[in-house]
Amino acid sequence: MALPSMSQPIIGRFDAWSCLSNLTGTADESAAFQSDCGFGRTQGDNRIFTISNVHFPSMEQAISNVLAQQVRLSDPKVFVQTDGGGLELHCDPVSVVTWQIQSSKTWRIYDAALVPEDIRALRRAQATPLAAQLLSEFYGTLAARAAMEVTLTPGDFLVIDAYAPHETCAKGDGQSISMTLERCDDAVSQ
Repeated sequence: MALPSMSQPIIGRFDAWSCLSNLTGTADESAAFQSDCGFGRTQGDNRIFTISNVHFPSMEQAISNVLAQQVRLSDPKVFVQTDGGGLELHCDPVSVVTWQIQSSKTWRIYDAALVPEDIRALRRAQATPLAAQLLSEFYGTLAARAAMEVTLTPGDFLVIDAYAPHETCAKGDGQSISMTLERCDDAVSQ
């Protein structure tokens, strides 16, 4: 059963350290990170790591409680960004959960309904220079529209719809770390 679409992002809190205390797995810097935007902003540093062999049952339960529906999380990545770092405006073809572990990050989020089907199809397709140009032009026009702005601090998590355009910017000194996990479409209802 597909998860319901949300009209607004969902924000909650989760005790990061209760989940991380028993965390095991392997982290590898993503050499082939695929995005439909320029990888990151020019200010700050951006690094992305994929994590394998990790399961987050406590976080899954916390998010399931907020959504009132059982979910599974997959494809964990750790984003490490210094002040001013972040990702430019883009959208993901999957629902996303992000969890702020350290420092803070500001998210600007647009309604997924603003993304027409032809842009969604381009986002799902193999990257080509023409697709990148068309996506860039679309994001350029979208950036002038009003967006919801949310600043996450340690322990906050955010759930956004597939295709909800968003951009991020790390705030504060030191590094901002958030863990983003895909919300599986085939999750079983409680």
